Amino acid sequence: MQAVEVEVTARLGMPEEAIKFSRQHLANSLWAMATLELLPSGRLLAAVAEAMKERASDCNPQEISNTVWAFAKLGEKRKEKTLSFGISKGKAPGWRSFGLPVGSTG
Repeated sequence: MQAVEVEVTARLGMPEEAIKFSRQHLANSLWAMATLELLPSGRLLAAVAEAMKERASDCNPQEISNTVWAFAKLGEKRKEKTLSFGISKGKAPGWRSFGLPVGSTG
């Protein structure tokens, strides 16, 4: 798994490669990791979150649902109280189009 994480993280960091990952690929990959209870690195989660933010306005309800559920499930496994969307104290460019509350997680 580690080699795959390193490769995917690297490719998502290169714009010419990142564009090759569809919204569905990203959402389904997150869903699969969460379903299988795999704990990806924080760097991979951050890279996927950034890629999804860039595609947020084009996501369909299933992609949104899979992504949000997977981040919530993975955050629970990582014993974190917040989702790893790269959201920091009310700053969430792109994710507002998902209609998610930004800021306090309660």
